[in-house]
Amino acid sequence: MSKFFGGFALKNDLRLFTHIFDDFGIILNDYDVCGFSYGAQKALSYTLHCKSRINRLILLSPAFFNDRDTAFLDSQINNFTKNKELYLKYFYKNIGLDDTLSDFASNALLDDLQSLLYFRFKDDDLLIVKHLGIKIFIFLGGKDRIIDSKNAMEFFKNFGIVYFIKEANHLLRI
Repeated sequence: MSKFFGGFALKNDLRLFTHIFDDFGIILNDYDVCGFSYGAQKALSYTLHCKSRINRLILLSPAFFNDRDTAFLDSQINNFTKNKELYLKYFYKNIGLDDTLSDFASNALLDDLQSLLYFRFKDDDLLIVKHLGIKIFIFLGGKDRIIDSKNAMEFFKNFGIVYFIKEANHLLRI
């Protein structure tokens, strides 16, 4: 089975994306690395350091904060620290995790949020992956309330195939 890295404050979230794989004819195999949001960052890092064969790197709504300033990032950390429950309530709402999907909610750690927010996708890292012959697929939702998906699309379009789903949220659901 492929290697999957899940999103921040979520568990078993690969199941949330079966519709995307079905809609785009993607059958995951042993040579795929896939990640959602925070997990997309981890998937890229894993791919860069993996010694095993990888054919595809699939980034689902990658947590792209290259375009955010430190004040914004710091405010997210402060809000989480002040009231974690309230922060997560709005986080889940903003990613599109409604009551029907609440089983996917999980514990959230400050260290994970800090890693998520301060991570920067680098041209050089993606070029290394591309030059290794690994195909990069990026899925973005046009109605994403977590990242600026248009800025993310502009960044990632130079490294792989970007699927921009206009009406989709961060969970790539319409």
